[in-house]
This record gives sequence, C-alpha cells and structure tokens, in this order.
Amino acid sequence: MRRAAMVAASVGLAAGVSLGFAGVSGAQSDGLDPIPGTMEIRPEIVAPGGDVTARSISPCHPEGTVEWELTQVVGGGEASPVAGTARADAEGHWAVDVAVPDDQGRYRFDATCTLGDSAPYIYTAELRAQWEHSSSEPPDLPTEPEPEPDPDPEPEPEAPEPATPVPGEPDFAG
Repeated sequence: MRRAAMVAASVGLAAGVSLGFAGVSGAQSDGLDPIPGTMEIRPEIVAPGGDVTARSISPCHPEGTVEWELTQVVGGGEASPVAGTARADAEGHWAVDVAVPDDQGRYRFDATCTLGDSAPYIYTAELRAQWEHSSSEPPDLPTEPEPEPDPDPEPEPEAPEPATPVPGEPDFAG
C-alpha cells in the first residue's frame, strides 16, 4: 500500500513537471518534450513602469514564433500580465522590449519559441520592479520643504563688564 502511494505520487509529480514546461502557449508540440533555453533580462532591477529588454542567449528555431508573457509573482498582485509575440531571427535569437507595469514587485518573464511540429523551446527569467534600487525617482514625489530661517534671531548676550577692585580687599587675580 505504501509503495503504491509512492508510485502514484511520483507519477503525479512527473505530470506536474511536464505541465509546468508547457510554456506560455499551454501546449506541447505533438507530445515532444520542451527544450530549456537560456535568456537574460536587463536591467534585472527597474523602476516600476520602466523598460526592460529580454533576449535569448541560446537560440531556438530559426524564424520561430516567440510567445512571451510578463507576470507579477510577488507584490501587490494588481498588475495585469503583459504579453506579446515576436519572431526569432535566422540564427534563432530573439529580443523583446517590455514596459514593466507600474506596480512594485517581482515579475517572471516566460517565453516559448515554436516552429511547426518541432519541440518548443522554453525560456524563463525574473526581474524586480522597485524604487529603492533604481536610478529614477517615482513621479510626483513630495519633497521635504526647507526649514524657514528664524525671522528675528535673539541677540547674543553681552559679556559682563569686569568688576572694579575695592581697595583693601583681595583681588583674587594673583
């Protein structure tokens, strides 16, 4: 009984992993296993609403169709996914410029490159959208007002006049 449960769990895990690699299009080409591709996204930390460039490092199908999607995985959860398509060049490389949503958070970029009935290539990268590590400031940030100078500063107190020695009394001067 215990062995049967372990086999069922292993089959379920394998099915889950297989479905996880289905890519943006949600389907595998004729049951062929997807081919993991490598990519980069620059910059990896960007101000919300900023632009990033995602590009393949390893090629996919020359002239293949690239379906991509940028999804917020950590953050306010209110950012809608951004998606589109592109075409790989004659060598199989592709690049996409993407405007990141205005919400801070961590985002995942997924891309699937397909061509006919060939096995799909899948690409994944993550980036962060946040103000703290970006070079630009958020729009319309309130600024701290400068403190106003004191309109009537009080005058420095004057030093008292030295005491006049009294004859016959010690002067304590030395």
